Amino acid sequence: MEQLIREGLISVEKQKEIFEILSRVVEHPLLIPYFSPGSQVRNELEILAKNGLILRPDRLVFRSGGVTVMDYKTGQRRNTHREQVQAYCQALRETGRTIESAIIIYIDQKDITPEFI
Repeated sequence: MEQLIREGLISVEKQKEIFEILSRVVEHPLLIPYFSPGSQVRNELEILAKNGLILRPDRLVFRSGGVTVMDYKTGQRRNTHREQVQAYCQALRETGRTIESAIIIYIDQKDITPEFI
């Protein structure tokens, strides 16, 4: 948060609101395992797909069972969200990774809604 404020990406006034939203994500009962200490995590890791596209999922969580792909969204649910996450999963499979799970996390002012694909 402090870095975002220093860089001018968020205002001090918005800090509390954003912190509360982030807390609801990491403390969501279905998401706690993906934010626990001990997991190897990469945020916005670039993946080169076979078709030459560079894909950038929001969060990858590497555990012994494979990798979990997570993407954060706001607003209405759209089929394109699911398609985007499925493309991330396919690109990772092409690199030899096993996909443990894939999750779209819908965030709004009141609710955090994980959608497991």
